[in-house]
Amino acid sequence: MNDDEFYYADTDFLLALLKPEDWLKENAEKLYEKYQGKIFTSETGITEIMLCCKKYDLDVMNYVTSVCSFVEIINGKKEFYVQAAYFMKEFGLTTFDSIHAAYSKMKDLPIISSERKYDELGINKIQLK
Repeated sequence: MNDDEFYYADTDFLLALLKPEDWLKENAEKLYEKYQGKIFTSETGITEIMLCCKKYDLDVMNYVTSVCSFVEIINGKKEFYVQAAYFMKEFGLTTFDSIHAAYSKMKDLPIISSERKYDELGINKIQLK
């Protein structure tokens, strides 16, 4: 295998690795072992993981930190997604509100919003009314 080869993982693959039981788990584990260290996903992949956690009542912190530990994120920062997952789990933000909050907090930018939960996060908010 060429060292320049990398592989993109979609959410089916990532969830199969993470879930205790999945009909794709055995194949996912074999492929992970084969391509370990060369697997990437995108911001979309992590966002979809977060949406699945919300939909199926899975531990978003566990799933996001696990994905960040075994794949790289194209054009993304792992710490950002861990922060967003924390906001979802600890403050009950929606997936997208947690992502907006993480961007705002990590870039130290005020956020223009009507979302009241941002006030609990210590984010400088400009109230939209």
